[in-house]
Amino acid sequence: MPPPTPTPRVILYVVQEGDTLLSIAERYGTTVEAIIAANPDLENPDWIQIGQELRIPVASDEETTP
Repeated sequence: MPPPTPTPRVILYVVQEGDTLLSIAERYGTTVEAIIAANPDLENPDWIQIGQELRIPVASDEETTP
């Protein structure tokens, strides 16, 4: 039996000026698709606002500060 796949940890990230989903994904080593999946209430992934809180799935050994 294969070892269980680790469940990614989720952190809360507050959108800063100049952020895009792609830049956030690259910073935390995840994908835009994973961020969208973790934020089902995100109405338009092409439009995020400064101060908006996003759930970011990260590997358990990832750094959690930008």
